[in-house]
Amino acid sequence: MTGLHNTDLTTSQKIEFSAKVLANQGLHGPVTQMSQEYGLSRPTL
Repeated sequence: MTGLHNTDLTTSQKIEFSAKVLANQGLHGPVTQMSQEYGLSRPTL
């Protein structure tokens, strides 16, 4: 989670974000949507 240390997300948001990324791992589309929703680059995800 080192990429998330440099974001303005709260700890709660980081946990929620990480859970969503893991739940959608390997699917096409959700990563782009989360990237836009959280304002993070896809490589950070």
